[in-house]
Amino acid sequence: MVKLDCLITNINFRENLRSKSLNKTINTKVADIKTILPDIKLPVVNSHQAIVYFTGAKKITLENLAEQIDRKKLEQHVKYLASDELAGRLPDTEGSEKAQEYIISNFKESGLRPFKPFADKTYKQHAIFEVFYHARVQNPKTKKLEHDNSKDALNVEGSIYRVTNILGYIPAKTKTDKYVFLTAHYDHLGRDHDSGKVFTGADDNASGVAAMLEIARVLGKRKYDKNIVFVATSGEETKCLGSKYLAQQLNINGFKDKVEIINMDCLAAKGKYLTIEGGKPQKNIKLEKAAIDAAKRLKVPYSNEDHERNYHTDAAAFDKEGGFPAISLVWAYEDDFGNRLYNHKTTDTAAKANYDGIEKSTKVALGTVFSLATES
Repeated sequence: MVKLDCLITNINFRENLRSKSLNKTINTKVADIKTILPDIKLPVVNSHQAIVYFTGAKKITLENLAEQIDRKKLEQHVKYLASDELAGRLPDTEGSEKAQEYIISNFKESGLRPFKPFADKTYKQHAIFEVFYHARVQNPKTKKLEHDNSKDALNVEGSIYRVTNILGYIPAKTKTDKYVFLTAHYDHLGRDHDSGKVFTGADDNASGVAAMLEIARVLGKRKYDKNIVFVATSGEETKCLGSKYLAQQLNINGFKDKVEIINMDCLAAKGKYLTIEGGKPQKNIKLEKAAIDAAKRLKVPYSNEDHERNYHTDAAAFDKEGGFPAISLVWAYEDDFGNRLYNHKTTDTAAKANYDGIEKSTKVALGTVFSLATES
């Protein structure tokens, strides 16, 4: 609110001033002031002097939204989600349920509603799967048998377990069938079978969920031209079961050609640039351009080389299972994974997370979603 001291004659100071513009209030009688703005009560002032209030709608920009991202909140989210208390967030465990309630609590606080076409009033979407694991798998490139960390974590040969996605959304300003989805998986590998140590999964993917929660807090303050849906998926470490299920349900329920998806995964590795993955297919080019534009405007270094890794994320599941436009944002992807020494290890802790990478990734993801949700 802007205040300006000025002299106005013949003013009854008990009146509430409402004005279309400042120019029309100066040297103007009360009777001439048009009532087109909400009432504003004047403070007690000296005779022959008033404070004239006027309003102007400030245009929301990508930059001023990005300024609202709170790094301390990002750190708080990562530290809780990657704590031993959540025991690696393995699907269908107490640790997973604690993560779910934490995400839902933050969704509610940000003003998000349950996305009722697919989630119940508790924001949850459940799916039951039967999963089989083997202790060692053959690497098709080297033809060697390699250790499978997920077998250590799950400790099963065959298991039926529940995967739960969490969905909250911001409805558009006016009714529309267009949606922008922001996704990040909250599950990880649970505990090591032999040592009992927790796969805390700070980089993979407490970092992506932290970004989602902070973006929801910022964007949840208003509505946009498209619906925005926030999806915390589960089962990503188990062949993307949660995102595959949601993709199938979207298609079954007529959401084909109505959804665009920005996925966030592993935002906390060492490095100084953001990787924008999966933009090469024609249907993904618009999303890639939106992410590149956001990175440029926010002065975040980026790479948009086409990496195979996009095909091992939830973005790939939405693409392959549903044919939806989908890209992934990953911090500093490297082909040899040389900057991810803790990937799928119990040493992937909050203490080792790159919070600068998380913050910059969060801002670009926010800018990308905002751009897509406000385009004509």
